[in-house]
Amino acid sequence: MHALITGNTIVKYPYGINELRRENPNVSFPIVPSDDLLAEFNVQRVFFSASAIVSHHEKCDELLPVFNEVDNRWVQSWAVSNLTAEELEQKDLAISTEVRSQRNALLAGCDWVVLKATEEGSSVSSQWIAYRQGLRDISGQVGFPNDIVWPVAP
Repeated sequence: MHALITGNTIVKYPYGINELRRENPNVSFPIVPSDDLLAEFNVQRVFFSASAIVSHHEKCDELLPVFNEVDNRWVQSWAVSNLTAEELEQKDLAISTEVRSQRNALLAGCDWVVLKATEEGSSVSSQWIAYRQGLRDISGQVGFPNDIVWPVAP
């Protein structure tokens, strides 16, 4: 990851080596240009920095890189902010869709129990009935969709 930096001002971030090649068509760059060569064109490597761990109600956005004077290099920077009501609603909708998809797969995965009992003319065991009902009731749990307890298959 790189940035085009003039002085201490970030002109463009992210900035790729292919962009550098396009903007300098008369220069023959090696496949992997050295940091010294890139610096001649005001391109600086930006070093990875882990983003913050956020709660369900927050998001972490990448900002422009900052210069770390201790390590003498540019590093990623991050900002944590609260999700808007709309963003939180969209996030919960995506999570609930995923949970329901997992639930449906688990239900489909135990359909054989019902089919087998039907073919044999017998009834489905109470444990399987409770498990399948627990799966169907997932979306009714108090913590749905973020804090759910999955039933355990018999």
